[in-house]
Amino acid sequence: MNPLEQLKDIHVPPQVSAWPPAYGWWLVALVCILAVAVITFVLMKRRRFNSAKREALIELSQISSEQTDWPIRINTLLKRVCLRYFPNEQAANLHTSQWQDFYQDNCLSLNKPLLIPLLVLFNLNCTDLMRQMQMTFSKSTLRLSLIHI
Repeated sequence: MNPLEQLKDIHVPPQVSAWPPAYGWWLVALVCILAVAVITFVLMKRRRFNSAKREALIELSQISSEQTDWPIRINTLLKRVCLRYFPNEQAANLHTSQWQDFYQDNCLSLNKPLLIPLLVLFNLNCTDLMRQMQMTFSKSTLRLSLIHI
């Protein structure tokens, strides 16, 4: 009898399964899910926070210099936005020079343009060109101040 005939075939080990994954892969998946959740939360919060600015810019684009009350409407728009972004006690009761100082100190990051005094000194008897210049200046200053709030 041949001793080689008594040998049995080689047993191949079973295939390595990809499931369940190693602990490191579970950790990577958990970190990815948390990162997506945090980014989504931050983006939603930022969108909600900026909603008043977006609405104000839309409303600002609807104000034209042909309207006789455009300085009042811009001032009202400014006040509403400031009430949204600053504590009510800080901005709600302000008027005239207090309001001007508050706006220039908190909302304007440029070199303190004189938007509010310009609106206060608005004369209904001014020429169309002057009115258009005041309106353009007011809108551009308001857009810049809304961006920097």
